[in-house]
This record gives sequence, C-alpha cells and structure tokens, in this order.
Amino acid sequence: MKSVDFIQITNLSITRNNKDIFKNFSTDIAKNSICGVFGKSGCGKTTLLDWLSGLLKNDERIEIQGKLTFFDNKIHQISYVFQDQRLLPSISIEKNISIPMEKHFTNQEIKQKCEEIILFMGLHGKENKFPGELSGGERQRVSIARAFLFPSDVLLLDEPFHFLDDEYKKKIQNQIKSFVQNEEKTVILVSHEKDDINSLCSSCIYEKDFIKEL
Repeated sequence: MKSVDFIQITNLSITRNNKDIFKNFSTDIAKNSICGVFGKSGCGKTTLLDWLSGLLKNDERIEIQGKLTFFDNKIHQISYVFQDQRLLPSISIEKNISIPMEKHFTNQEIKQKCEEIILFMGLHGKENKFPGELSGGERQRVSIARAFLFPSDVLLLDEPFHFLDDEYKKKIQNQIKSFVQNEEKTVILVSHEKDDINSLCSSCIYEKDFIKEL
C-alpha cells in the first residue's frame, strides 16, 4: 500500500536562550507509519515532540516560528509518552491510566480497558499503589499504558523503552506495530538507540537535519 503524507512541518525554527535548536526545518511524515527521531541526548528531540503536541509555546526564553499541517485538515488527538513519565503522584496507578479516557468511554468500558492493559503491562496487583511505590520500569509501563489507551491517532514516544527489560520492550514494540497496522495510528518515536530506530521505523529524522542554513 502506498504511503500517504499525513503531517507536514514547514520551516520550523526554535531558539532557546538565543541558541538555535531547529532552523528552517521541514519534513513530511506518512500516515500509518512509525517515524523515528534520532540523535544524541540534548540535541532537541524532546523539543520537537513538545512542539508537535502543542506544549511548547513562545515565552521569554523560547522563540518559535514554523507551521504544522495535517493534510486531511482535521483536528487530531495526540497521546504522548513523556521521557520523565509525568505520572500524578497522589493518585493510584489505575487512576493515572484511566483519567485520560474519562471523556471518551463509559465507566464500564474504562474498567475493562484498564484491566486489560494492567494485565498486559504486568501490573496486576499494583492497581492501587501510587507511582512512588513502583520501580522505574513499572512507572514507565504505567506511562505507556496511559498513552496507549487514550483514543488518539498520533502517538508521540519519547525514549519509551527506557527502564524496560527485554521482555516488556519486545511486547511494547509489537503493540506499537499493531497500532500502526490495525488502528491506523501514526507514531513518532524519539530514541538515541539506533537499533530501536532500525527495528521499528519506516522513516527517520536525523539530528543533522535540524538546522538548515539557507
């Protein structure tokens, strides 16, 4: 099946504290694909995801210019696995996972989906624990579960395999592929691990492309 361009980034320039992170950066991302973003730590990979998600705004430190276009001209839901997880510390694991679904599903649907993802992520028996009571790998699985269940068609993943052992890394990689094949999601995956990019991604944005002198 021929890929169809879905997301277009045009002339993106981001300056933070007078330092260019992106300059005149443009690219297209195909629909129902996994696009990697590869580069060393601190090069701007997370900044790109923050901008795509709408979290990054102009302020006294950051200057942003550029255009984000969806080719079908629709408003799209975006889910995001943050590198630092950003779980809510004062509520249970189950509640952390279920909150983003509350406007989209019935209580019964939420309960069923939570039970299924908690089993899949190996978190059964820890539903009522708080994030601070879990290991780093368990917290990462909670963060991924939350993003997986949110009804989005764009999935942003910032170093999602950090803290994961080989078993869960493989399970989650397979689930990401399934999302693209069966649920028509478009995935943008940030990693500094070339093996992850090679095994999952059909295209890749490289650090060397972030800054283009005209």
